[in-house]
Amino acid sequence: RLSLMKEQIEKYVKEHYAEELTIHQLSKMMNYSEAYFSKLFKQCFHLNFTAYLVGYRVEVAKEMLESTSISVKDVGKACGYEDSNYFSRIFKRVTGITPTDYRNQMMLRKRN
Repeated sequence: RLSLMKEQIEKYVKEHYAEELTIHQLSKMMNYSEAYFSKLFKQCFHLNFTAYLVGYRVEVAKEMLESTSISVKDVGKACGYEDSNYFSRIFKRVTGITPTDYRNQMMLRKRN
């Protein structure tokens, strides 16, 4: 049962990560109370929902920064962050570097 739930959540997040996404929406979609859903989510992913979503968004942003020349602001928007400064802060908190520095490092690695 948990593995099915995990698959459904992964699929839903993959399809909707760029939208405003809350644990309330997910729990309602899966017909669970928010408290029970939070408990199940933690069992499945060993993270809370917010940490999972932020991690997923940052991974998508990293891929976009590596493979496109889209502006950092637009990468942030594409990953669900309307405020580019907030996106940069979240990205730096997760990776340790800014999105611009990340892109520059990836470009240097490709050249070498």
